[in-house]
Amino acid sequence: MLIVITGQVPNPYMHPRRALAYQFLSDEASREEKELFFLKPDHSMNGQNRSKFWMLSGQENLAIDDHSLQALHPVFYDFMYLSDLRLARSSYRDLLQDIRSRNFPLFNPEMPGKEKIFRFLSESAPLSEQLPMTIFDVTPKKVLRLLKDMPELWLKPVHGSGGRNSVFVQYLGHDDFHIVTEQFCGQQMDSMVNRYQLESLLRLAVQERRYLAQAHVPLLKTENQCTADLRITLVRNRQGDWEVVASTGRTSRAHSLFTNYHAGGKAVSLTYPSTEAKVWLQSVGMTLDDVYRAQQFASHVAQRLQTNLPHLGVLGMDIGQTKSGSQYVYDCNGRPGRDILNDLELERYMRSVVGFACWLQEKFYSEASQNNAQSSRILMAFKRDSQDCLRIEKL
Repeated sequence: MLIVITGQVPNPYMHPRRALAYQFLSDEASREEKELFFLKPDHSMNGQNRSKFWMLSGQENLAIDDHSLQALHPVFYDFMYLSDLRLARSSYRDLLQDIRSRNFPLFNPEMPGKEKIFRFLSESAPLSEQLPMTIFDVTPKKVLRLLKDMPELWLKPVHGSGGRNSVFVQYLGHDDFHIVTEQFCGQQMDSMVNRYQLESLLRLAVQERRYLAQAHVPLLKTENQCTADLRITLVRNRQGDWEVVASTGRTSRAHSLFTNYHAGGKAVSLTYPSTEAKVWLQSVGMTLDDVYRAQQFASHVAQRLQTNLPHLGVLGMDIGQTKSGSQYVYDCNGRPGRDILNDLELERYMRSVVGFACWLQEKFYSEASQNNAQSSRILMAFKRDSQDCLRIEKL
């Protein structure tokens, strides 16, 4: 039994990409002969030792009590995105705590902050050379001191994605600075500021959230000065191994540093050979060998993270390349977006998710094979109650 934790249960009005992801999950679950249900954080337990679950149809919901849920050997897949978390932060935390207290297997909860990720990766000698120089626990005064030795750097919130609230700072000398941001406190900036103005902005930033600083890595650009990088999307598969399900070339708007799709960037699939992929690679001065190197690099980083975060099941790795051919990983996202994936990539993504859930179920429930008959009996015990909801009778 696979339970998808989501902020939006199946309904006719959800975003088409989410609907397609749900359909691919359902198709693969059927192929694996697994039951698939959807759970909103605010509908868990419900104060009555039972939770409400939705099926793909979105027209019926199930009320399953704790005893029956145990016998079904559930695996929980955390499919909550930022928009979902903003609306259900408290109930989401309560749900995760409840799942862990019941010792149910759960994969892909929120990743730790970027400072913990980069601290851990930097402890690996080979990997540390392919990370931008990173400074933790930044303060406005520390940033101002750093800029004298590191004249171009990024300030990144330790939580967040999509380039939101990230700031590029360039020291121009004589207490003059150039700052660029796409979505800092909801504003876009590309300005020259003095030391006092920069310190005021930094003070505002660290009041709102924690930041780290990273040295700027000059990435490849197109002829019209679009910054380019790669997003490698990985999911653990039916054998529990990391599998590259999509490779995406990303370019920013002209003269922009932000390659994120939601910051106005463009994305091209490099997963399968195509004319579009060939043109993109030529435009940024990369080859298929570079993409393959990035895939291998991303897989190595994922395996390294897994040793410390065994619950990881999905990763989006941002890898940049310099003119010299050096590659750097400068972000890891446990909730990579669906918007930049084409339908074939999204289908492969969801196939691996279901496969990993099956692998996890088999590993976690040592007596699963002995209890298959009991699970089948429970699943056949659906009955409509007086409120036209499906429920599972306690056997």
